[in-house]
Amino acid sequence: MSLEEFNAMPVKAAVSKNAIPAMCTMLLFLVYNLADTLFIGMTHDPLQLAAISLTTPLFTMFSAVSNIFGMGGTSVISRAMGQKRTEYTKR
Repeated sequence: MSLEEFNAMPVKAAVSKNAIPAMCTMLLFLVYNLADTLFIGMTHDPLQLAAISLTTPLFTMFSAVSNIFGMGGTSVISRAMGQKRTEYTKR
């Protein structure tokens, strides 16, 4: 989608076009972690289950940090679009 098409969209459509994929990604992330825990729990090995219990919060924190940078970048781009700084927005 080009910048001109995005500018012409209604605000609700633009927000949903960005928010729905982000929500789907977070939902898939949770399903992935649940599946990991289920299959590792079926091994009945407490060390493997402890390992996934320790690494899941770290993986979640990495995901949160990447979301922060993604949202911050989107905010910078949105402000630049509002100021009509198209070259800065494209970079």
